[in-house]
This record gives sequence, structure tokens and C-alpha cells, in this order.
Amino acid sequence: MARKAFEDGYYEASIGLFNRFKEEFPASSMLAEAELLIGEALFYQNKLNEALIVFERLLKSRYTANINDALIYWIAETYFKKNDLAKSIQSYKKLISRFPNSAYIPSALYSLGWSLIEDDRCKEALDYLKAVEEKYPGEPQSLDASFKSLECLYKLKEYKTLKEKASGLLKSLLNDKTRLPYLYFYLAEADYYLEDFNCALEFYMKVLNLSLIHI
Repeated sequence: MARKAFEDGYYEASIGLFNRFKEEFPASSMLAEAELLIGEALFYQNKLNEALIVFERLLKSRYTANINDALIYWIAETYFKKNDLAKSIQSYKKLISRFPNSAYIPSALYSLGWSLIEDDRCKEALDYLKAVEEKYPGEPQSLDASFKSLECLYKLKEYKTLKEKASGLLKSLLNDKTRLPYLYFYLAEADYYLEDFNCALEFYMKVLNLSLIHI
């Protein structure tokens, strides 16, 4: 019941049910998982300081070694959501170095890249985003990493590579109404700075047309 409430987004109810589970089954082998999900529920409620207390307390416990990768990941995510980039970067790197085979690695690599972009470290970010694309091509984060790398290339003014990368993503994102305008914008900017003004105008018009559709 507690897990179902959590999965359905009833986070406050799930916390109550997980706490009841802890009281009634204090010796259960699933206790650590219940505590982890309490922390995640607090995270999704934006109660970030409370979530950190739960995750960090669990990480210090000798009974939670089997979920330490999950705890470090959620600590990193919480710091990222708090915009504490230094600590989020440190935590993502800790997860990647200590648990290279963790199921959280694709997400951690992608989020680490994102954190580095926010910290204006785009060259370093590209390495981690590229790692997601190359090592985990079948994961959903692979396409996200490809798209996020466009922001890096744009900020680094690597317009030729930006155009090649964005052109390669067109087919995958043609039906993505959220990201397609950004893709056209990057293509337009790349063409503009490469002095292909006719193509730039074409893509700028596509951006405008999509924007008008959504107004």
C-alpha cells in the first residue's frame, strides 16, 4: 500500500504508511528501502532539507550498504535541486567512481553534465554527456544527453559541430514539440555564425512558426 501510494504520487500518504510499516516490522529486510522511499517522497514534495537528512543518515548506517549507490544518487539530485552545484557535482562523481556498475550511472552521468553546464564548465560537461551517448545508447538519457550537448556547443561557440550535431538529431526530435523549437534555434544560430544566412533565416522562421502555434 505504501509503495502504491508513492508510485501514484500520494507522497504524504506514502510517508505515513512507510512509517507505520517501520513501526510494525522493525526487523524487516525491507526497512532500508522503506526509509529510502520516504526520502524520495520528501524530495518530490520539495522538502529538500528533510530529504537530505534522511539520505545522509541512511548513508552512515552499516545496514544500508546494498542501497548506498541509490543514496548517493539522491543526495546528488537533492543538492542539484537546491542549486548547490559544488556538492551535486561532488556527489555525482562519488557515485560514478565508487559504483561504476550501478543502474543509476546513466542518470548520474547526464545530471553531472547538466550540473557542469550550470556551473559554466561546458568542456568538462561534454565529456560526461558523450559518455552517456556512447556507453548507454539504449537508455532514454542518451537522447537527452545528445540534446543537452547542443547547449554546451552553443556556449562554446563551436558552431560547425553544433550544426552537425543538431542536424543529426532532427529525425529523432521532429515530433517533440517542446525541444524542436530549441533545435531549430540552434541550427539557425549555427548557420548565422557560419554565414549561411539563407539557411539561418529558414530555421529562424521555423522557430517563429512553432512559437506562434503555441501562443
